[in-house]
Amino acid sequence: MQTIDKVLGTLVGSATVLTVSAMTSMGVQPAQAASLTFDLTGSNANAPSFMFTVDDVTLTATGSNEYGARDLRRTQYGLGVRSADGEDSGPHNQIDGRGSNGLFGPEALLLELDRKVKIISAVFSRVNRNDNFHLLIDGNHAFAGDIPGPPMGSSVSDHEEFIFTAPVNSTVGTKFTFTVPQMNDDYALKSVTFEAVPEPATLLGMLAIAATAGVAVQRKEQKSA
Repeated sequence: MQTIDKVLGTLVGSATVLTVSAMTSMGVQPAQAASLTFDLTGSNANAPSFMFTVDDVTLTATGSNEYGARDLRRTQYGLGVRSADGEDSGPHNQIDGRGSNGLFGPEALLLELDRKVKIISAVFSRVNRNDNFHLLIDGNHAFAGDIPGPPMGSSVSDHEEFIFTAPVNSTVGTKFTFTVPQMNDDYALKSVTFEAVPEPATLLGMLAIAATAGVAVQRKEQKSA
């Protein structure tokens, strides 16, 4: 039996094909999916959470380690998780595998959105060579990646972009958790880009548009004949 996600995926695909085909026949170009880029940088601040809004889509960021919730640290480099010892500088304000005392790791940064989205890319900062990340989507392991390292001659980089390329069913969700696989991995998250996913009501609207456009095209072809 197909799952609801699979059925919805089929419905989205069918609606998209119908809409694009019908609109193209009518000489109308379909709009591109909305891209949502959240800039996570800002003035130095500590807080249990930070909230960001882009085009009416809200993202709430929180932090944790294996012992529970942790405050976040927001800087010009983006978001990191504060260590249990509360330091305000150095790698202990990043997402890392341990605090300055070697304990309380690994840390995790949770980005929770108020609607379903597809993750497109993330920009990491304070990245050293051989830093890695793990990404969970809705609590399920989705990606394990090596963050691109800084250029030769530089010990750290503040803009390393990672592009997420995978089937739709493994890149869509509402909860995106960035963490680390090893104790010596650490980084901050500077920005993240998502793509809006149509809600079920929107899908029905797409089907209605496709049906209407299809009828119009059929009538046009009948008149031409």
